[in-house]
Amino acid sequence: MMVFYYKNIERIKILTESNGEVRKNTDNGLDIAYESSDDLIFKLMEKVTKVSFWDIENDTNVYRYRITEEKPLISRADAKWKKISG
Repeated sequence: MMVFYYKNIERIKILTESNGEVRKNTDNGLDIAYESSDDLIFKLMEKVTKVSFWDIENDTNVYRYRITEEKPLISRADAKWKKISG
């Protein structure tokens, strides 16, 4: 598994996890301490939602979005968001 994020339009690798071995990119710009990809994902979710994953109720509605491009993406302001059913 590889975990990336985008800063402006630059893709930055955070970590690579394979066969139980975690290789971290320590120069990734994130100020989040983590032990594994799962730990990182839960902490990122909490940072975005301001709610711990473990505190989310089972009946909470969740919406998935993805970015679509009608023209080359120059900045975040150019992003078009489309709601995905489910």
